[in-house]
Amino acid sequence: MFLKAELNRIYDALRSAQALEECSVIKAYPYVKKPTVLKSTVITVCPAAADMKNVSLGGECLFGSYGFYVDVFIPQQEGTPCNNGFIEDVIEVLSQLEPTRIKVFDLKREDVLNAFNVKCLVEFSGEAEAETEDDNG
Repeated sequence: MFLKAELNRIYDALRSAQALEECSVIKAYPYVKKPTVLKSTVITVCPAAADMKNVSLGGECLFGSYGFYVDVFIPQQEGTPCNNGFIEDVIEVLSQLEPTRIKVFDLKREDVLNAFNVKCLVEFSGEAEAETEDDNG
C-alpha cells in the first residue's frame, strides 16, 4: 500500500535525525493511549487521512492528498516540547520531506502518562504509483 511507504519515509526521517537521536520513534497503529508513565521522549507516527483517486487507465496510479499524525510525548519533568526545542526539530525534519502543509495543534497535558503532548499533522499531495509486492520488503 502506498501509505505504508510514505509512513516509513516519515518514520525513517525522524529516526535518522541527529537532533532527535535521544527520542524513541514508533509507528502507532492505531493511536491508543497506554497507561504508562514516560521516562523519555517518544514520537509516534500514524496515518491520518487520505483522499486518493486512481487516475490511470489500465493501471494503478494514485493522485490526491494524504496525511499523517506525528505526536511528540515528552515527560513533564523535562519541560514542554515547545520550550526544549523538540517541536522545532520535528518540524525541521518534516519540512525536508516537502509536505504541502504542517499543522501543529495545541499543547496537551497527559497526566496518565505524566507527559506533555503536541500533535502535528503533516499533509502531502501529488501522484504516486501503487506499490508492488517487491516494495513491501
